[in-house]
Amino acid sequence: MSEYKTLTYQIKKAREKKSRLQATIFDEIPGAVFSDAANKALQRGLKEFIKEDWRKVFDDDNFQDQIIAIT
Repeated sequence: MSEYKTLTYQIKKAREKKSRLQATIFDEIPGAVFSDAANKALQRGLKEFIKEDWRKVFDDDNFQDQIIAIT
């Protein structure tokens, strides 16, 4: 599988898991914890959310950069 297809697949899977992520954040799943990769992504994300242009974290290019950074 090419690197592009692998990233595209990872992005698709990450988007499908968004509701589980939200449930974990709001403690709706008892005992649910974040993986090491998720904790890395959260640390990076927190730095970017504090800025005025925080919505860029949802851009496709930035999303791919985040996946590369945590893997």
